Amino acid sequence: TSPFAESPLEHSRAEHSRAEQSASAAMESLAVAIRRNDERKVNKYADDVLNNKHHDDEGAELLEEHKHTATLAKATCLIRKNNSLKTAEAILAELASDDPDARLKRAYCLYRLDEHAAALKLLDTANPAHQPLAAQLHYRLGNHADSAATYEALLTNDVDAAEDLDVRANLVAALTLAGRAADVPSVLAKFGATGGETESFELAFNLATARVAATPGVAASANEAAGELQAARVLGASNLEDLDNVELAVELAPVDVQLAYVDALAGRTASAASRLEELLK
Repeated sequence: TSPFAESPLEHSRAEHSRAEQSASAAMESLAVAIRRNDERKVNKYADDVLNNKHHDDEGAELLEEHKHTATLAKATCLIRKNNSLKTAEAILAELASDDPDARLKRAYCLYRLDEHAAALKLLDTANPAHQPLAAQLHYRLGNHADSAATYEALLTNDVDAAEDLDVRANLVAALTLAGRAADVPSVLAKFGATGGETESFELAFNLATARVAATPGVAASANEAAGELQAARVLGASNLEDLDNVELAVELAPVDVQLAYVDALAGRTASAASRLEELLK
C-alpha cells in the first residue's frame, strides 16, 4: 500500500466513483428486471431508485437522472395490477409533459378510468404509438369520423397494423357509424387488411353490419348479411365457449338483433319477431 495519505481530491474521486457504481448497479438491476418482465423485482428496484435507498448523497444525485425511467417502470407495474390505475395516473402526472411514452401511459390510465376526454387531450394523434388509443377514444366519445380517420392514419404509418384483426374490426365499426359503410371494402383493400372474418367474431359481425348499412332496404344484401351474421354467431359461440348460457346469450345478443333486422328487411317478419321474443325471455 502507498505510504502517502490519500489527498482530499483523490478521496472525493474515490467516493464519487463508488457512488456512481452504486447508482449504476441499481439501474442495471432495474433494467434486468424489466427485460425479464419480473414485476416484483421491477417494483422493488424502481422503489430503490425513487427513494434513493442504500446510496449516499452523491449516489442520490446521480440517481436523479434515472428517476424518470424508474417512474415509468413503477407506473407500468401499477397499470398491470388494474386496481391501481389512479395511483399510476398520479405518478405519471408528475413526469415531464413532453415525454410521449409517459403521456401515452397516463392516457391509458384515464381511458381505463372512463375519463375519455381527458385521456384524448394527452395524445398526439400524429404519433403512430398514440394512434390506436386515440382512435378508440374518439370512438368512445362518439367522434366516429375522427376515429376512422385515425385508424386510417395508423394503417398508413404502420403497415403491420393491418395484420391486427382488432384494428380491422374497429376500423370497420368506425367507418360504419361514420356513415361510410359503403367504403369499407375499398378501405380494407387499400391497406391490405382483407380477410380474417373466419378468425375474429368481432370482425365478422362488423363486416356483416357494414354490408347491411351500405345497402339499406336491399333484400339481396340482407340475405347475404344474414349468412355472414349466422357464421359470425357460430364463431362467437365457439370463441366464447367458456361462458355459461346466460353470459353467452348476452354476448351474442347484438348478432341476434341484427339477424332480426335483416329478417325484417328480407320480408321474414315472423322470423324477426321470433328472434326478438327469444331475446326478451
